[in-house]
Amino acid sequence: MLPRTFRLAGLFLVLLSAGCTKREEFTVPVRVQFEVGIKPSGELADPGYFHFNWVHVLIGRIEFDGKREEGGDIYFQTDPHLEGPYLEFDTKPVTITSLDLPQGVYNPMLWDIYLKKIEISGLTGMNLPNTGMIIYGGYEYTDGTAIDVFVCINDTELLSFRSYNPEYESEIVLSADRTYHVILLFDLYNAFLPVSRESVEMAEKSTGINGEPVIIISSNNNKNLYDHLLYRIARFSEACVF
Repeated sequence: MLPRTFRLAGLFLVLLSAGCTKREEFTVPVRVQFEVGIKPSGELADPGYFHFNWVHVLIGRIEFDGKREEGGDIYFQTDPHLEGPYLEFDTKPVTITSLDLPQGVYNPMLWDIYLKKIEISGLTGMNLPNTGMIIYGGYEYTDGTAIDVFVCINDTELLSFRSYNPEYESEIVLSADRTYHVILLFDLYNAFLPVSRESVEMAEKSTGINGEPVIIISSNNNKNLYDHLLYRIARFSEACVF
């Protein structure tokens, strides 16, 4: 029979080894692609009288805050001194960045996106110097004619999102055996749905790059519409993990 002290030392080593293995399990990196796009209108029976062509945005910084059931919480931010991606996207999502997150069960998984100033005069015909994101679409009148609409979001606005799994639950499981896609979808059709025809047709008009009338919605132009839509864009946008 082994001496008692040796048996106890052997047991301690087994337990220590198991503990190290458990801790290491929660440090295994998982590849995550962070993407962004416009949610299609196909789920709506009536998409309303707006349509959306594209979104331009310049990302300044991304912050991630994930609470894990085991292994410790995860927080990081991208380097704010690095030039973020200048993106144009529509209903086909584009990749903002790829990153590695430790595997585990997250609940919640939160994202903050900070914007940077972009030059927009070549897009709208106006110089709005504090714009970090532009939503370009159109409004259709009852007679079938249309007018371009530009929603210019200030670069000081913070875009905050919570991630959900395909069952629309906030518990996210990341396992190291696969790559995940976090797709941030701007649900613009739902965001604009309650905007009345009267409020659009009574909105102040501006002059576009070709001399045509356009509607600019910003903190300086049609501010009531801007404040209302900014809230709804944030409310109806979501980051789904697949």
